[in-house]
Amino acid sequence: MACANTPPLPPAAMACTSTAPPGDRKRQRSAHSPQQQKKHKSAHSPNTPPPPPPAAACTSTLPPGDRKRQRSAHSPQQQKKHKSAHSPNTPPPPPPAAALSVLETLLTVGYHVSDAVLIPLWMRKAAIEAINNAPELLEPRVGGTSCSGFGGLGAASAFHNLPAREIRAIVHKYILGHSLGGRFFQTIQSLMDRMGAQLPWKRRGGESWHRDVTPGLEANGECLCLGGFANLGEANQYFACAPGNIGKRIGTGFDKIPKSETAALNSQEASVCVRPGEVIFFNQLLAHKVRPGAPKVPAFRQYISVLLSKSRQPQSPIAHAEAMGWYNIKDATTDQKSVNIPSGQAGHFLCPKLYNVNHPKLAEQQANLLRPECRTLTAKGLTTCKQFAPSLRELNALYPPYKPDDTAILTPKHIGPIIIDDTAILTPKHIGPIVIIVD
Repeated sequence: MACANTPPLPPAAMACTSTAPPGDRKRQRSAHSPQQQKKHKSAHSPNTPPPPPPAAACTSTLPPGDRKRQRSAHSPQQQKKHKSAHSPNTPPPPPPAAALSVLETLLTVGYHVSDAVLIPLWMRKAAIEAINNAPELLEPRVGGTSCSGFGGLGAASAFHNLPAREIRAIVHKYILGHSLGGRFFQTIQSLMDRMGAQLPWKRRGGESWHRDVTPGLEANGECLCLGGFANLGEANQYFACAPGNIGKRIGTGFDKIPKSETAALNSQEASVCVRPGEVIFFNQLLAHKVRPGAPKVPAFRQYISVLLSKSRQPQSPIAHAEAMGWYNIKDATTDQKSVNIPSGQAGHFLCPKLYNVNHPKLAEQQANLLRPECRTLTAKGLTTCKQFAPSLRELNALYPPYKPDDTAILTPKHIGPIIIDDTAILTPKHIGPIVIIVD
């Protein structure tokens, strides 16, 4: 029960809860403060407009004739959205452009990076282990027999170690799987290439714009010779090129592009990233270059080369090499010799040729890292590397023999029709007329 002596609340603390008739409220409001009178008036004024309703999404169920009035209450953005949702003339989105096949990309853009990691981590580690423990070395060394900034390895082990063979087979299978069953080319052949190791303490010199031209292809008619490399290292590697700038086959080997075209090529230059385990393939006739510099960490590679030909009986670059006396494929795989690289350039040097002339001390340092069978003396009596790397048979350090599948990919094989039995032939529809080819 409330106390009778409790004083009433002051007017400022009381809310307006008047129950007086409307005619008596004027006298009651006069007891309020001016601020309360103003607040009271705004709350009871019959002319105060109600607050606007919250904006709502357009879910109109009105007939089409009444929707115009309703849309006028929407904001311009809502009107535009409403119109686009209800307009019968809104065109459908365009279909996505058809992606180029791998071969179409190589023929037009000029390069392709594998759409997945092709070389698993365990294989990359095995490859680096093979490089660092090359049998030509006196003792293991990071980078193996590498001594130049470019890092191409001329030792026989860089061509024939087991990881090199496995990577070569993976690359061959990848290109064969994207050959479209002979739609563009009739034969495929992998060319033997080496491994590479670029070291942070060896700065590489740049190479100007050029194209790689494999000799012996003149008799092949239309063909596509692919170069590239598999990134075996831990960091990204890069390939500098001018996408789409695909030239003609002129000369052989390292075909330099005239300086008059340098400015245009520099404006087209792109740096293509190749992540660890990925493989980049490029059209040999694509304009490309090597930027000077040195990697922050050792960069390991497996260079690759694959030849595709439209001729059913192509003149193999290996056959051309044999005719020129470069090497015999049977001897190369049996004795495990160093061979010329696909461009026809000598790939069997344990150190650059000019080291003996310009950097004899560096040549001597390199030679002292190698087994005695890899060394010789200069005319001045200095120790240097042999001009041609000895075979692994000469070093009594042969890897296991090549398997038939390892050597089969090194000679041209037909991609096209496959004979199932004496009468049935399996061939993709887009090949055209059936031609029976027996390997």
